[in-house]
Amino acid sequence: MFSVFFIDANTGYSSEWNGVLLKTINGGTDWMPVESGTSMNLNSICFPDNQNGYVAGGGGTIVKLNE
Repeated sequence: MFSVFFIDANTGYSSEWNGVLLKTINGGTDWMPVESGTSMNLNSICFPDNQNGYVAGGGGTIVKLNE
């Protein structure tokens, strides 16, 4: 795991190797895959607000997330 970012106490995202992006809606007890659209390593997650997030990865990859 490269980066974890929680929007609130229950909802969070984790970035992983090979484009794997995971989401939890129960505080991290369970994680489900989210389609990232890339196979690049995803290094960092940031949500500037509760609705819009960005994941940065290798090769200049940027993935936009909408909550």
